[in-house]
Amino acid sequence: EGQLSANDLRRHYPAGWRRAFNARFRLSRSLQACMLRPYLLRPALQLINALPALGTYLVTHTRSNDVLSRE
Repeated sequence: EGQLSANDLRRHYPAGWRRAFNARFRLSRSLQACMLRPYLLRPALQLINALPALGTYLVTHTRSNDVLSRE
């Protein structure tokens, strides 16, 4: 029990991968778009400075846990 056959793994892996990473990639793409536009970046940084929890959220939701645990 709890084991997948190679066929089941091949069939279920793509959906599992998307479930695990799509939200992170969407957020990362949005941040990248903001950072590449100075007229958006300045107010975004001011907002993050005013709300440090927002900065923490952005970091923790765009990085893997193993990268964060090395700090």
